[in-house]
Amino acid sequence: MTTTRLAIVLALPLVGCIADPIGQPDDGGSTTDDPATTTTSSPEPMTSGTTTAGVTTGVDGGTSTDSSTGGGGTAGLGEDCELEEQNCVEGLKCMPYSTDGSGWWNDTACFPVDTDHVDLGEPCQWEEYPWSGYDNCGPAAVCWDIVEEPGECKGLCQMEVPGDWDTLFCEQEGAVPYVGCQDCFCICEFPCDPIMQDCDEGQACFSSSYDLFLCGPDASTDEQHGSPCEFVNICGPGLMCINGDAVPGCEGATGCCSTFCEVDQPNTCPGAAMGEECVPWYGPGEAPEGYENVGICSLPA
Repeated sequence: MTTTRLAIVLALPLVGCIADPIGQPDDGGSTTDDPATTTTSSPEPMTSGTTTAGVTTGVDGGTSTDSSTGGGGTAGLGEDCELEEQNCVEGLKCMPYSTDGSGWWNDTACFPVDTDHVDLGEPCQWEEYPWSGYDNCGPAAVCWDIVEEPGECKGLCQMEVPGDWDTLFCEQEGAVPYVGCQDCFCICEFPCDPIMQDCDEGQACFSSSYDLFLCGPDASTDEQHGSPCEFVNICGPGLMCINGDAVPGCEGATGCCSTFCEVDQPNTCPGAAMGEECVPWYGPGEAPEGYENVGICSLPA
């Protein structure tokens, strides 16, 4: 987005950043286990067909008896691996995990694929604690959970050409590779429509830090157009938290909720009488296919 007035106040972190970014969505105070009482290390080899912390592994020292569980690389159980290349041996998958039990990932290693895994898009759970490396998602997938249990199995982006980020792709039809910060891994997301607000109940369609519209948890209460905001998901469906000086009556505020609009329709912005216009969200020629008509109510630059 090129218009300075429309710079997003805070980006919605829907990707695996190592450190919590500023402006993390309000999650209503959800908690995880106390990391001070939990430590971990790379996974240890396990015997074939055993179940550890509820995950049926089907591995024996880094090999698999089930060739349908992914892999095909050379990295063994507990060894370093590349998420976008999934270069673990069969029966294992390269996973982001926490080496210290802090509840957030800081390394990668090969972990067992649950032989009774759930599919992409289905509810999932971590074993022992979040980001332990052990989940019940399938190959090249991770249990994505920011707000509450259960999480959702999301695909890990793959590379057609190892080491070439321009060749990232997603296996799920309609999903797109998404990397949301400098120290993040790539996951597969389904873009949403900010005008139609086609997300599931309890979610809203927001702009991410990379100008991709994604569904995220709706933490709004009674916020309206012009309400002060600090988090992107406080404004609720159909609204977006933008710089306060772009919204009439909000000058000086860090951010204020504004309304999505269609640039080829008559100006129906709530602040039209005060000079508010439906301004294109993207700069000329920058809008992805299908998003050419997306605008936001704003005072012109």
